[in-house]
Amino acid sequence: MNAKDATFIAVVAVAWLTGAPQLRAGVKVETAQPVEMTVAFQVGSNKYITTAPSNSLAIVAGKLGSRKIFSIIDISGGALKDGDEVRIRYTPHSSKSESGAEPPRPNYWLENSAGVRRGHDGDVFKLKRVDARFAFVTPTGKFVAAPTNEVALGVSAKQEGALLVDIVDAKTGASVIKAPDQGAQSAASATTATGQPEGTSSPPPAAASAPAPSADKPAAQ
Repeated sequence: MNAKDATFIAVVAVAWLTGAPQLRAGVKVETAQPVEMTVAFQVGSNKYITTAPSNSLAIVAGKLGSRKIFSIIDISGGALKDGDEVRIRYTPHSSKSESGAEPPRPNYWLENSAGVRRGHDGDVFKLKRVDARFAFVTPTGKFVAAPTNEVALGVSAKQEGALLVDIVDAKTGASVIKAPDQGAQSAASATTATGQPEGTSSPPPAAASAPAPSADKPAAQ
């Protein structure tokens, strides 16, 4: 090894020691990436949240068409679950017009004074599981509710007024949400009225005591 090579190696070693990120032993590096799914939000039998003119959102009945299809972006990554932060995007399905004009840009759900509408700069909502369905919590801590006007979904300060949705796959109509954990419920249902877990035997009843001897008949020896 000549002097030039030795100098180069020394410079690289110093740069690595001073510039390389130092990781403590046992420190977990988060690598979760946002997950995007194409879904529809079903609010009842054959009823869905849909887009409407002028960046509006509404609820209509009918078949699952393009105006009822959204992309939900789970910022937390992984499967959708209670407490996840999400963004909801609508991508217009129109193509480039004959005049050469570009199609409308994608837009996102956002909260404003009118309720929950769509805009180019959307908000981050939080999922709240309610039984087997979900509610959306707005950036101000309110709940997305049923429409109160013709231009937006409403908002409610209380969970009782929340609009509950089934999040379904846009192609199959099947729910994309795993069933809630039934472990605690199953354990509770396995407990019988006597307080003994199902499948376990109760202690045998105490043997009946022999009757006391009568006054005119001595006890057996």
